[in-house]
Amino acid sequence: KDSYARYTEWFIVYIEVTKMPLGQTVFLSWLMELNNIGFAPSSKQWYQRRVRGGRSTKTQGSNSCLVVKITSNTMKVTVILSLALLLSITHAIPTPPIFSCVDNSTITAENDCYHYNITKHSLVFPYVEWWWFEFVDYANDLAIDFAYSVKDPSNKFGEASCSISSMAWNGISNPQTAIFTKQTNFYSATQFQGTSENANVVIANKNFIKLLNDTSYHIVGETTDSEGGYVEWDFIYTQATLVNGMQETMKFDIPIVDIDLFWVSYMPQAQVSGTLDVNSTFYSVNTFGYHDHNYGSWPTKMLDWIWMQINQEDLAIVSGAMPIDWMNHGYTGYSYIRYKGQDQKISDQCGDYFLLTPLNFTTTPDGKKYGTAASLSAYNNVFMLNVTWAMKIETYNPASANLKISVMEQISQYTGSLSVANSISYKDDNGQIKESVEWVIAEKIDGFGFSEWSDKLDSMY
Repeated sequence: KDSYARYTEWFIVYIEVTKMPLGQTVFLSWLMELNNIGFAPSSKQWYQRRVRGGRSTKTQGSNSCLVVKITSNTMKVTVILSLALLLSITHAIPTPPIFSCVDNSTITAENDCYHYNITKHSLVFPYVEWWWFEFVDYANDLAIDFAYSVKDPSNKFGEASCSISSMAWNGISNPQTAIFTKQTNFYSATQFQGTSENANVVIANKNFIKLLNDTSYHIVGETTDSEGGYVEWDFIYTQATLVNGMQETMKFDIPIVDIDLFWVSYMPQAQVSGTLDVNSTFYSVNTFGYHDHNYGSWPTKMLDWIWMQINQEDLAIVSGAMPIDWMNHGYTGYSYIRYKGQDQKISDQCGDYFLLTPLNFTTTPDGKKYGTAASLSAYNNVFMLNVTWAMKIETYNPASANLKISVMEQISQYTGSLSVANSISYKDDNGQIKESVEWVIAEKIDGFGFSEWSDKLDSMY
C-alpha cells in the first residue's frame, strides 16, 4: 500500500502519517532512531517531486507525511521495509486513538491497587508502577509531592527495586528565597508489598499507604539524604465529595509488540490533613491535594510528556500531552475537568479542540530541553479551558531515573478561565429560529499548581 522508490544511493519510504494510527507512527519513529535510521517530517508533494518526478511545488511547513531515508545497508533496509509492510497491513484494521475517548469517572479502590501480573507484561520494556501524592498549602507557603514506586518486580530486566521519594518547597510565594528539599531512597524489590484489592502498599516496613475506607487513605513516609536531612509525613487523604476520579489508558496497537500504559487518578481533588516535618521544621497541614497512580511497561525512548495539574475549591484540572514532531500543531493530548459535579474529558483525538503552545524553553547543562511556560486552549460542547502557566520553582525529579528519562518537576503559577457553553435561540433574517452558543466564564483560574516536562535520555527532537 505504501510506495517505495530508489533515489541515487538512498532508499526512500513515503508513509502518510495522517492515515496511520498515531501509536504506530510513534513506535516506528522510535525503532528508526534505535537503528540510526534518519527520518524527517515532509509532505506528499515533496515525495512526488523528488522521487516520482512530479511537478516541483513549494511545500515548506507541510507536515502531512514522514519521509524515511536509509543507506543501502541490508539489515536496515530489511528492518524498515518490513515495518512499512506491517504498518501497511494494519491500515485496514480499525485501531483506537492512543488516548481513550471515554471519561471513566466511576473508579473504585480496586482501580488504585497494585496491578503487576508476571504473565501479562511486555518482554521489551520494564514494568514500573507508582502512587503519586502532592499538594499546595497556601497557609504554610509550601508545596510537596511524594511517591511510592516499584520497578521490574520479577527482575526480568535485572532492574528490580522499589523506592520512596519526596520533593518539598518551602516559601513558594518568593521563589528566589524558597528552600527546597529533594530525596529518594531505593530499596530491594523484596521490601515492596502490594495487593490486587486496593492501594495498600508497604515499602521497607515504615513507608505505607493504607486504605481507611472507600474515600480515605492514611499515608506515612520518610526520606533521608547523606547529609542527615530528612522529610517525614503523616497525612490523611480524603476524596473531595463532588470530584469524581479519572482514568486513562494509552494504547499503542502495534503488531507483535503490544504496549499499554495506565494512569488512574483516584483523588483528582482530596482534603489533606496531617503533619509534615522537614529537617525539624514542623507543619500542620489542612489543604486540598491530589493523588494519581501510573503503571505499565513504559517505552521511555518512544515518548515525552507535558503534564499540568491545578486544584481550586470547586475545580480540578489535569492535562497531559505528547509532542508529535510531524503533527501540524505539534502536540496531542487531553484535559480532564471536574467542576461542581460535572465531569468532562477533552481531547483532540476524540474530535475536540486541543492546542498546547509552549511559550518558553530552556536547556539544562547536559543538553536536556524542557518548557518553562505554556498556554492551553481546549474545548468541547460543554467546557472551554483557556489557561497559561509559568514555572516559578523547578527541579529534576530523581525518581524519574526509574523510567530512564529526565523529568523536570515544577511549581507553576496558573492564570486563565473555565467557561461553560450557553445555548441561545434567535431568529435569522428570514424569521427562522436558530441556535448559537456563547461561552460564559464560570470560574477564574489563579493560583499555584504542578507541571512536568520530560526529555528522553536520547531525545530525537
